[in-house]
Amino acid sequence: MARVPDLPPIPVSRPLTPDRDMLRELMDGIWERGWVTNNGPLVQELEGAVRADLDVPVARLVGSGTQALFLALMLGRMRGHLPPGAEVITTPLSFAASANVIEAMGLTPVFADICPDRLVLTPDAIRACLSARTGAVLNVHLFGACGDLDGMADLARGEGLWLVHDAAHAFNVTLNGRGIGRAGHVSAFSLHATKLLHTAEGGVVTSEDDALDRPIDEFRNFGLVERAPRGPGINAKMSEPHAAIGLALRARARAEAEARHRLRTRLDALVDGAPALARPALHPGQSTPLMYYPVLAPDQARRDRFLAALKDSGIGARAYFPLLCGEGRAFPAAPVPVAAQAAERLLCLPFHSDVSAAHLEHIAVLARSL
Repeated sequence: MARVPDLPPIPVSRPLTPDRDMLRELMDGIWERGWVTNNGPLVQELEGAVRADLDVPVARLVGSGTQALFLALMLGRMRGHLPPGAEVITTPLSFAASANVIEAMGLTPVFADICPDRLVLTPDAIRACLSARTGAVLNVHLFGACGDLDGMADLARGEGLWLVHDAAHAFNVTLNGRGIGRAGHVSAFSLHATKLLHTAEGGVVTSEDDALDRPIDEFRNFGLVERAPRGPGINAKMSEPHAAIGLALRARARAEAEARHRLRTRLDALVDGAPALARPALHPGQSTPLMYYPVLAPDQARRDRFLAALKDSGIGARAYFPLLCGEGRAFPAAPVPVAAQAAERLLCLPFHSDVSAAHLEHIAVLARSL
């Protein structure tokens, strides 16, 4: 189908840009103070704001979401759960970082299958993958969807496992009125430029356990205590300029969130009116995710045809995510038929405030023709 006249092209996602005047003022303050990194006042201010946004007692900023995942797993190693060679049960349907971090630590990812409705891990699937070498579970809130977090916590407690949640897609998601970053032992969030609130590159490590605050803080700063190395650590600090971007974006991120709430209502109606498309379910009691809008086509052929038609019309969409394991992938094949089928059917529609009523109308026409 040819591009529709007067329908401006749009990407699948669009990074928010900070208010220039506010950012300039914050950057001027950095140069005047001469404090560019090492836990400066802007990092401290943003850290406090993020702690409140996420409704968590512990929140520490780091240089990326991948660093946040690495730190979350390292805390488990420091507590005796993850010696080299231990297994970490995780999902095969996620961004590459989820499994890459496990391997980078000398651990072995073990892929459990997902549930077909929410596309996330279940306690039963995790239990089926347990072995004598299992040390941790790395659950992923795929596209912001929560699984049975209480069931996972009970399983981890009973088996003596370290429980990490990859919350890169779930900033500001709540479950039964509580911040999702309270779940498990530790959660890892992303503040990458593709996220609703971002610092260009950045991440957050959160926990409900106050006792983890100091180890997180020390590990991200080389393991130093009063300038002397007292334990393991790396340089995972966020800089002042990155924090300035986050602070200058907060108001715009709130406005964008409101726009996406309205857009999601319209997209829900669009998908419900297209018999060939389905929406992944959300856990009862969880709030609406605002970073991605995933849909499921009946099969890979129609998914790919829909993607091609959207592209020809100048409408950005993307097939997220390729399976992490299997032929030609970084990790060997695993018995994950539900995840394999979902990877062939999934795509994300454009989900930001540049999506107009005309774009939605054209997406609906294409969706109904599948």
